[in-house]
Amino acid sequence: MIRKKLHFNALATLCCAGAIGLFTQQQAMAQTVLPTHDSIGAKGSVTFNYRGNPVTYTIVRAADSVIWLQQNLGSSQVATANNDAQSYGDLFQWGRWDDGHQVRSPLSSTQQVTLSTIDPAGISPGNPNFLQPASSGDNWWNALVSSNIPTIGPNNTWSVEPSSATNGLDPCAALGPGWHMPDSTVWATVRTKENITSSATAYSSRLKLPYNGYRNPTGAANITSAGAAGGAFYWSSSLSGSVNGGYTGTNPWVVWGSSFSFSNAWVRGYGGGCRCYYVPLCDGMPAGGKVNTTKQSVCHSGSFTLSLEDVTRLTNIAYQWQERPHGSSDFTDIAGGDKTFLNVQNHQQTTEYRCKVTCTSTLDSTYSDTLAVAILSLPINLGRDTTICDGEALTLDAGVGGTDYEWSNGMTSRTITITDPDIYWAKISNSEGCIGSDTITVSMPGTPSGTAINATAYGLTYAFSVANALDVTTYEWTFGDGNTGSGPSPVHTYDTGGTYAVTVILGNDCDSNTISRQVTAVAPTTGISLSPESSPIKIFPVPARDVLHITADATIRIDDVYVFDINGKQLLRTGKPATGNIQINTAAWPSGIYLIKILSDKGSEMHRIVVE
Repeated sequence: MIRKKLHFNALATLCCAGAIGLFTQQQAMAQTVLPTHDSIGAKGSVTFNYRGNPVTYTIVRAADSVIWLQQNLGSSQVATANNDAQSYGDLFQWGRWDDGHQVRSPLSSTQQVTLSTIDPAGISPGNPNFLQPASSGDNWWNALVSSNIPTIGPNNTWSVEPSSATNGLDPCAALGPGWHMPDSTVWATVRTKENITSSATAYSSRLKLPYNGYRNPTGAANITSAGAAGGAFYWSSSLSGSVNGGYTGTNPWVVWGSSFSFSNAWVRGYGGGCRCYYVPLCDGMPAGGKVNTTKQSVCHSGSFTLSLEDVTRLTNIAYQWQERPHGSSDFTDIAGGDKTFLNVQNHQQTTEYRCKVTCTSTLDSTYSDTLAVAILSLPINLGRDTTICDGEALTLDAGVGGTDYEWSNGMTSRTITITDPDIYWAKISNSEGCIGSDTITVSMPGTPSGTAINATAYGLTYAFSVANALDVTTYEWTFGDGNTGSGPSPVHTYDTGGTYAVTVILGNDCDSNTISRQVTAVAPTTGISLSPESSPIKIFPVPARDVLHITADATIRIDDVYVFDINGKQLLRTGKPATGNIQINTAAWPSGIYLIKILSDKGSEMHRIVVE
């Protein structure tokens, strides 16, 4: 039994180990030129050594987004029909590599399997013969001695990992790093994505799969069914785990026949086609890329798709989309956002998106740029707040942007006509889910009124106002001496003493009301001139900004100074100055009109000043 185990180890050496040096040379010169963009159907090429000569094959991105050879290993061209003989390629026994046994033209020689064929003393590495077992139900390593069977092959594999007693070197490894024989899952995915269900769809697919035929283990002198219906035969790297030939073993899954369906009824002694696919690995910092969007802004609850451009796309790259509300600081992961694209549904607010790109073999991560997708609002403008008078009507228009309208009073038309004061709102929406809204306050003023005219006298100068004014927007004054004024708090100076009828018309957009009173202005019998031009007291600058100066010449003595606002409220009192010059700081005063009353040894006078 020890002898027989050594036979199996020798088998691994036969099919793989002697070729490691050659494969290293092949991989060193291999060069894969990927498609220049990620579109399905985009093409590139791979150049490598096959059968000792440099060859260049066409590669294509299939509907599964995976890079595939577009021709069979060993073929001279991409298939031009499903029976194109130049596209058939070579036929490998499962678990064996490019040692010559697979060659189709001229057809490689056959060799019956005996103990000597798997004995390292009887054969050198790189057997160019197609090995025939005792029967078609056996695998290619089986000798005539059935007692060898349990020690050989039940656990072996066919992959690009280094060869060993349990692994044969995948012939796709010759194409360079990242190239593999597809397993059954990869085959199943591409068959579904490319809708491969028949010879017609297999050829019309992006893989251009022909009817390549196969070699029977016991009838290996010929190729069976090449170019004929049912003649397709493509290996996978997956084992099915079935029981075969009365002993424990595993058969590979194959894609074969007129429907290109799966089967595990074919043992490893058959010769089948190899179609390779590319799964490169990252080994450093990946590129985060740029985020593109199908819509820069969408309506409320709308949808759009994000995608990555110029990003690293390799097998061991992980993608994680993240989001944050616009203007916030922290991104959060989006559940299910692990592809190079992201479908966003039910968008609720302006949101920023980015994608974290990680090389899982090194854990190096980077981020794409950040892109914000905004919420669109329908334009609607009901106008400024306004008033209506009793008996008047006002039409409000929500605009032409919507297809559906809703008003605060329950109306659903584009326009409404209102006659009552209230706060009105309108909401509009369209078929894409965009929403707009606006609000307007409509008032109805009452009759303007006031209980009395207030009059505060400063000699011949009066400050007027209206007590308890209500619903008043305009004031039109007549002061009884032929002069008029406006505003809620005018100040007027009479030229001479006397009794004057003061009237104010209180108004708003709908009505007016008049109230009156009499005032008696009394001219001072002694004191200084009330005329600023002739007064020995000077006030400057006018208008004042930061500092107001009050000066008096040597003929008069200032005893006190009062400052009042326009409503007659006393703001300050300076008292008797130490000198004839007074400075009042007005920098903090609100802009407006102020009254200054000056008491002196010659009498008093009132001045009106403006502060800017």
